[in-house]
Amino acid sequence: MILLRQHIGGSLRERRLQQGRTLRQVSADAKVSLGYLSEVERGQKEASSELLAYVFKNQKTPDNIRLAWAKCTAVQVVDGGLMVILP
Repeated sequence: MILLRQHIGGSLRERRLQQGRTLRQVSADAKVSLGYLSEVERGQKEASSELLAYVFKNQKTPDNIRLAWAKCTAVQVVDGGLMVILP
């Protein structure tokens, strides 16, 4: 079972690398710390609403991330992280 934070973090990292951007560039643009962004990408921390707003607005966010949020029917805490149950 994959946690939502792991799915989002991995997708964000993949997209950043496809764009040829560094963690430092994205963290500066998104106004979040480099360490925090790194933890989000590794699935260790939940992405804040501010970070997600930046990503959705400025990073051409893949549909799979947007759909994961939009189609959530239930969220449950599993091992300290969120697990989303999609329809």
